[in-house]
Amino acid sequence: MKKPSRPKRRKSKRVPAKKSQRRWSWVVFPALGLVVIAFLSFMLKSVIQQQQRDPVVAITSDNFQREVLKSDVPVLVDFWAPWCGPCRMFAPTVDKIAKDYAGRLKVGKVNIDDNRDLATSWAVQAIPTAMIFKDGSMVQKWVGVSTEDEVRNAVDHFVSPKIKT
Repeated sequence: MKKPSRPKRRKSKRVPAKKSQRRWSWVVFPALGLVVIAFLSFMLKSVIQQQQRDPVVAITSDNFQREVLKSDVPVLVDFWAPWCGPCRMFAPTVDKIAKDYAGRLKVGKVNIDDNRDLATSWAVQAIPTAMIFKDGSMVQKWVGVSTEDEVRNAVDHFVSPKIKT
C-alpha cells in the first residue's frame, strides 16, 4: 500500500541582495531602529512632563513665602478645604483660570485643614476665600463662590495683557 503523497512545498525564490546592499544593511537598519526608539522616548517623556505640570500649585506654610510673596508674577490664592461643597464648586473655575492665564498668573491652593496658620495670618474666616497677591502684598480679596467672569475681571486688573501672535 502506498502512502498518500503530500503536495510538494514550493521554495520561495529569493533574489539575493547585491553586495553593496548587503554591506550597508547591517548598519542602516539598526540605526533606523535607534532613531525610532529615540523619537518615541522623547515623545513619551514630553507627554509625561506635560501631564505632571499642574497649572495649580499646592501652597503650604513652607513654600508660601517663595511661591506667593516673592513671585515675579501676580498670584491668585484659593483658600479651600476638601469637605467644603462651595469650594468644590469653585475649583473648576480656579483650574480654568490657571490654564488660561498660564505664564502671566500663578495660581495656588491652600488647604486650610493642613495650613491653619496661613488661614489665620491672612484672616480667612470663611471658605472659599480667594486673594490676589502682587509684589508681595495682597491687592484683592473676595469670599464665596465667584463666577468665572468675576474672577477674570479681578485678575485682568493685575495681569499683563496676553500677547497675540
